[in-house]
Amino acid sequence: SSIFSFCGNKVITTGEGGAALTNNSDYAQKMKLLRSHGITRNPSEIEGNGNNLWYYEQIDLGFNYRMNDIQAALGRSQLHRVRSYVAKRSEIANWYDKYFSKISWIKPLIQKSERLSSYHLYVIKISLGLKARNEIVNYLRKIGIGVNVHYIPVYKQPYHRRTTFLHGAEDYYQNSISLPIYPTITHNDMKKVVQGVLNSYKES
Repeated sequence: SSIFSFCGNKVITTGEGGAALTNNSDYAQKMKLLRSHGITRNPSEIEGNGNNLWYYEQIDLGFNYRMNDIQAALGRSQLHRVRSYVAKRSEIANWYDKYFSKISWIKPLIQKSERLSSYHLYVIKISLGLKARNEIVNYLRKIGIGVNVHYIPVYKQPYHRRTTFLHGAEDYYQNSISLPIYPTITHNDMKKVVQGVLNSYKES
């Protein structure tokens, strides 16, 4: 089973929303039910007299998770470009990797393997500590480079504060920076990003 996000900053977007895929028939049936208020017209699931074609029953507590036709059309129009989008992002990531590979305090989060990444984000890990990481982010934003920190661990949110402490998430959150990566980024822009990152440590 897999889940895909199609929000506005993803490789393929429908404006918002996503998709859930599974080869498990039980999961598929449950997801179909939950996406539409828990409503069914399946005769084998209906408790009452379902002889009328218009008859339905709500047998679970679901929600309206249905994507509308306009969103679906937007997403579908991009499908033929998926390979080129991913290839371009991989090209940019390889370029970043090359320039950062000799910098001891920078490590790309995604390590090369037999798996192909879509590089929705290009994240570097900074080994200088939280204070330096924050100063680097502030410096890069100050000079106009749109970096960010993705993502704040869920257990740090007020709703989840009673959740068990997760060391891996904490380490990631305190040391990571997401660098700009999008298909139309130019080599000059990428050079500015790299130079900005390198200068940020000297400046901080």
